Amino acid sequence: MKVLVTGGAGFIGANLVKALANTGGIQEIVVIDDLSFGFRSNLNDLEVTFIEGSILDEDLLEVTMEGASSVVHLAARSSVPRSIVDPMAAHRDNATGTALVLEAARAEGDVQVIVASSSSVYGANDILPKHEGLSARPVSPYAASKLATESYALAWGHSYDMPVLALRFFNVFGPLQPPLHTYAAVIPAFLSAALQNKPLPVYGDGNQCRDFTYIDTVVSVVVDAIQSNKS
Repeated sequence: MKVLVTGGAGFIGANLVKALANTGGIQEIVVIDDLSFGFRSNLNDLEVTFIEGSILDEDLLEVTMEGASSVVHLAARSSVPRSIVDPMAAHRDNATGTALVLEAARAEGDVQVIVASSSSVYGANDILPKHEGLSARPVSPYAASKLATESYALAWGHSYDMPVLALRFFNVFGPLQPPLHTYAAVIPAFLSAALQNKPLPVYGDGNQCRDFTYIDTVVSVVVDAIQSNKS
């Protein structure tokens, strides 16, 4: 079995690749990543074919998709603040990028496609607990692009009888998550500040609630989906 992981040098991707490398029945792992947010060093000592490139490169997608049984599409321009600064880049990388990955998988034929969506698609919907039946109310360009990501996956699956699965991740945290860039997630930002005896950066009135998911939980769900060919 060959598995293609887009964005495989990033936080979630590298953890997934490590798990896949220790999963029976997977003979080949190919990672495509333009390293705009990921790090090549995250894949050190792993048996993986690494290709530095963009999912917006249709010719590259066609080549890397050859022989794949599953593709896990994690490549994205993440972060709500970043999307507000440059909404068209979020649309291009997330929505258009997903459509290109799906089309490459369709052209190859018989490829399971798993895409990463986000809890941000719920947006202004304050009903708890969250579940798949709730209406999506995206309030940022990033959230809208992630809703497009999962919508494209479902549309391709229905239109072309492709095995697809969209997973909504909730604030994933764990090893390899970078703490120092401008848009760092809250847990690595808190840990970095605490280790330097600095105040923890809290925005708003401090009464907010957030859901968090440890990386191993996300990875185990994705690996299970690949092994069982879920859609």
